[in-house]
Amino acid sequence: MKDNSIWRAVREGRAALGTQLKEFASRGVPWIIEASGFDYCAIDHEHGAFNIETIAELAGWFQATDVSAIVRIHKSSTHLIGVILDQGIMGVQVSDVDNVEEAQRVIFASHTSLFRTFSDDSRDTRIWLVTRQTVAALPDDPPAQVATAALWGMGRSASLEHPQIWGGLLDLGHEGSAAADADAILKSVRDGDGEDQRRRRVHPGH
Repeated sequence: MKDNSIWRAVREGRAALGTQLKEFASRGVPWIIEASGFDYCAIDHEHGAFNIETIAELAGWFQATDVSAIVRIHKSSTHLIGVILDQGIMGVQVSDVDNVEEAQRVIFASHTSLFRTFSDDSRDTRIWLVTRQTVAALPDDPPAQVATAALWGMGRSASLEHPQIWGGLLDLGHEGSAAADADAILKSVRDGDGEDQRRRRVHPGH
């Protein structure tokens, strides 16, 4: 599987450098972008004139380079995410996502391709789904967020269909700071105790 150059830049501790494509497409474009030193190219489906066939051709041409191709779409085109990723595109950028429900639709549209991609990966990859206040774990917890509850159902299905890459489900409390949330996520990933459904709260004793 081709290495994602955006992730590689993150591992190297630097920002990924990218450009955008929306006017034209030819076999030479990916090579020009690679020679220019870019890590990725965003193919603009939202504002450009690219259909799925053109995106598929560009994805194939970019595969021959060290540049990762991603596609920018509007939230109204969320239903195309699975098809786009199946062409070999290495990421999708969705514009105008304004709330949890819209973000949830993006995740649902992409999760099948995500799991299928990593199930073919030889690296030891584990996928975790992180939510906030989806499960009422303590008596004084505020009401659960129904909008994200379906993600837990999706995660349980993924654990059965893709056990070799499944990490787990983690539900964070509503009161956590960014640092506390990061610590909770790292601890869950590193624990390795076999528990794949966890609820983290910062209340004393929990």
